[in-house]
Amino acid sequence: MIPPDVLKELVAEENLSPAEQDVLSLVLDGKSPTEIQRLLGIDSQNAVQKRLGKIYTKFRLAGAGPGKLAKLQKILIDRYQLKLGKKKVLIFWFGKTGKYIAEGLNDIFKHPQIEASISDVDFNSSSLKLTEITQSLDGINYSITCLTAGFSRNSWVNFAVGFLSGKINNFKLVCFSRENLTEALLHFAIIDGTNQDSLAELFHEMTGTDIQEAKTWINFKLANANWWQQIIQQQQEQIVQDESLDYQLIVKAGQKILKDNKYFQTNKLFQKLIINVLTDVCNQIEDVSLNGSVYSIPLELYPRYLVSLQNDRDINPRVQAVAIVDHVELFWANDRGDEIGNTSNKESERIFIFSDIQEYKKSTKFLLEHAFKYKVYVMMRDAYEPLAQEFCTNEKLTKWQDNDYGLPTKQYAIIEAADQSQLLVWYNEDNLIDKRHKRFVNFSAITEQVNLYKEAFDRIKSSQAIVPFKLENRENVEQVTEFVREVEYKLYQMNIITPEELLEDLQKVRNELISLTDENKVIDKALSFVRKRLHSQTASIFIFSKDGRLHRKGIQGIDAKGKSIDNQWFATESYAVGESFTGRTALPQQEDGFGKPQCSNKLYEEDLDSKSQAEYTKKLGKISCGLAVPLNGQSKTYGVLEVINKINSNTGQHLSNGFTQNEIYWLSAIASAVATALSNIRRNRQNQLELDISSFLVNYQQNEEKAYDEVVTRLISEHTAFEVCILRLKNQADVLEIQARNCVARVVNWEQRKNEGIQLGEGIVGKVLESGEPFIIPNITKELDKFKNKQWVIDNHLKSFGCFPLIYQTEVVGTLSLYAAYEYDFHQSCREFLNRVCYLIAAFIGRKREFREVRDVVSQSCHNDQNQSIDLIKELDSIYTPSPKAEKIAGDEVASVPVVD
Repeated sequence: MIPPDVLKELVAEENLSPAEQDVLSLVLDGKSPTEIQRLLGIDSQNAVQKRLGKIYTKFRLAGAGPGKLAKLQKILIDRYQLKLGKKKVLIFWFGKTGKYIAEGLNDIFKHPQIEASISDVDFNSSSLKLTEITQSLDGINYSITCLTAGFSRNSWVNFAVGFLSGKINNFKLVCFSRENLTEALLHFAIIDGTNQDSLAELFHEMTGTDIQEAKTWINFKLANANWWQQIIQQQQEQIVQDESLDYQLIVKAGQKILKDNKYFQTNKLFQKLIINVLTDVCNQIEDVSLNGSVYSIPLELYPRYLVSLQNDRDINPRVQAVAIVDHVELFWANDRGDEIGNTSNKESERIFIFSDIQEYKKSTKFLLEHAFKYKVYVMMRDAYEPLAQEFCTNEKLTKWQDNDYGLPTKQYAIIEAADQSQLLVWYNEDNLIDKRHKRFVNFSAITEQVNLYKEAFDRIKSSQAIVPFKLENRENVEQVTEFVREVEYKLYQMNIITPEELLEDLQKVRNELISLTDENKVIDKALSFVRKRLHSQTASIFIFSKDGRLHRKGIQGIDAKGKSIDNQWFATESYAVGESFTGRTALPQQEDGFGKPQCSNKLYEEDLDSKSQAEYTKKLGKISCGLAVPLNGQSKTYGVLEVINKINSNTGQHLSNGFTQNEIYWLSAIASAVATALSNIRRNRQNQLELDISSFLVNYQQNEEKAYDEVVTRLISEHTAFEVCILRLKNQADVLEIQARNCVARVVNWEQRKNEGIQLGEGIVGKVLESGEPFIIPNITKELDKFKNKQWVIDNHLKSFGCFPLIYQTEVVGTLSLYAAYEYDFHQSCREFLNRVCYLIAAFIGRKREFREVRDVVSQSCHNDQNQSIDLIKELDSIYTPSPKAEKIAGDEVASVPVVD
């Protein structure tokens, strides 16, 4: 039986459905239609036959009778056997040229008996790990490694070849150049990739075909292959030189110098040691002769060579370097590190990167020594890595990613001499996968490379996460101790918030806020958490009020004297949208209509409200940096979360460093949790408001005027967006008349309004009566002429308007008009809420109208029997009117419920 997963692969071309594959699998297993029906739960045997018919059609098997099944079985068995017989071949490569040739080899190995593929990653890339290589070899029958010009002496390539050969039996090294191979590579059987017969031999071995058939296949595949033609052309143009004489020059020179040294001449071990050292020098020089711009030396020699360059007064080099402490450069705390510091040009700059605070604390002694010799900066590795990674993915670096020297790098130095000559220095250690491998330091003279890393160094030096390590006087022990602690605190604050920490903080905030039902408690808890995490001097939350301005709802922090800031301080603080630093955070963006985070580490230079700036400067001592993020609801930004100034949480002293990009992300994420908690409270208020209105309308059947008054009063409460609410009902003449109205205290000249009845189609409200559709004006200023009470609107500074129909069954029985004091778009959730409110009011109106109609009918039908008429009317009253107790209870509940916009 063919395994189901294999069967799925074999029939992929026919695109069988899962149901058809199930039937096919059971048919191939010898099951009858009856058994298939039972096993798969198919309705009938006829349905089974229909599915089989579709399968035959997809395999293009025509005719009738059992012969089709036999043909289908043969097709699938042939495919299965062919699959089992395929040799899996994986091709590895080095560099762009190597990948190009690997793709060519992959093409010539496209054969029914070979399943060839090429490695996804450059085998010389720093991103590849040995575990990934090992996993990629699972199920592979042959491993082919393409060795192209320039890689044969690469130490990592030599190691990789040895590693692969030990992981798979059928390891093949195919060479596509004539350069001399290292002794390590000569241990392997080398296949000449530039010779068709050699490739045919390899093909013959993998497929088991006749050798002549293999040659025919290779010749056919290579006849029009561009990559093959390029290789042949390069071979014809390449001049093979006898390098043995040049290679031995330095060795022979050394032997000549030591010809009179009796130990060299008589002690073979001593002689071999020196010859090996001279041979290494030959290899290094030969590397330079091959690529012309990069020179490599053993890693452990770097401090000595750097000191020798710094001691050379002729060039007087200036060094700009990034040093990851306790990574590759392990010498900073010993004599070699001291020597580098003592010989440094005073204009040199070095950024020391530390993995953790403890590592920094252990390094303060040598940092103080170096800081008196040249410019020293310190930085945490978590903050440095994203900056380095951003640079390492720079498109300009791609041209060097495939060479022998493992660029890009995160640890480097730029050496610049007085004559403007420059070198880039880096370690292949940065990109080594096996740390047991031989380590080198590389020197590049390529100007373009040097300039790119100079740009990177300048960007990193200007990062907010950099802390200058500069102390004018190190004689005063107390000052030194305080300085070291201050730098430690700054570094502690610069620790990058990891995704795990962010997730933990989010969960903590959500868990703490989700159970709170009081808005003030949510605000207090959120501000306390934010201040503690960001070490800010203040944290505040602003929320839009009915006037369209952001009013501060809560503040926590300490003043310049270290005393807690009371929530009543500067209680009138508020901002219009787009005004000052806070208001700009809530300014809707064109792409999504929500606000955008604002961050400034020179807050005093921002365009700030003058009064606010004066108040905050006086209270906090100074304003240096600020960060504000929007609080977003479902449809719009409804508030702002803001922090000002970085301080030392222990001493209360201001810190010079500002807020980082990482902290912007963190506060934005936390703000989403805070916004959700506040939105839930606001949503609960809205739900309660609907229940309240429903209670009014149900329980005040005998007092319509009171019910309507309660509705309009609630719709202009402090928690809604509206300042004026007008309820109009249609009379028997189809004229809208004001039934109830209310407004906030600041609205004036109500009696000067034109409040007469409105005819069908007259003005905005009359059109709503006529069409039965809401009419929204988000910006009254643009459509002021549509209002007959234009002057009243202007006098009261009303900015937006909405009119909604009251529809009972299919008839418009009234309208509900609302005004806001700021530009309000009556967003979707608001419209849905108001539509539901209008539905409740309309149902109440319809119910009352039906009651009056029934009462009139009863009165007319019983006009001869007055007692019977009175009894029926009382019975109707009992049906339509709740008990006094229920009315009192409903009224009490309603009286204490807040509402929301």
